[in-house]
Amino acid sequence: MGLIGLDKALRAFDNIESSVNKSVQKSFHNIGKEGKKLLQTETPVDTGRLKASYTYTFGGKVYDKPRFKEDAVFVSQSERKMFLGTNTPYSATVEYLARNGSAGYFYRGSKKVINYAEKEFGAEIKRGLKRDIKRV
Repeated sequence: MGLIGLDKALRAFDNIESSVNKSVQKSFHNIGKEGKKLLQTETPVDTGRLKASYTYTFGGKVYDKPRFKEDAVFVSQSERKMFLGTNTPYSATVEYLARNGSAGYFYRGSKKVINYAEKEFGAEIKRGLKRDIKRV
């Protein structure tokens, strides 16, 4: 003898898990796009290579590929981890040793990205859960 509605409840939980996964993927794209813009606003420009080199990656794919292949960030194979940044050889020098006022540009930009990511994840998860609750 089974519990009445147990099958329906289990399907609802499966739908919620699927929805959360979709929400995470959507959030990663939104955070990647907006995060790139936020980092670029703080990035100093000399030749423009550093500012144009930001990429984001998750699920084995690199998005917004840079002009120079070697500038792309480490490719994340995980669906649950995203990397956003640059692999430009001189980015650390600009971050830590610049004497023209641009030192700390990545740190400043990263704080903005983290604030945005926290809001985006929360909002997207809520939207996904609301969609699933309406379907149950």
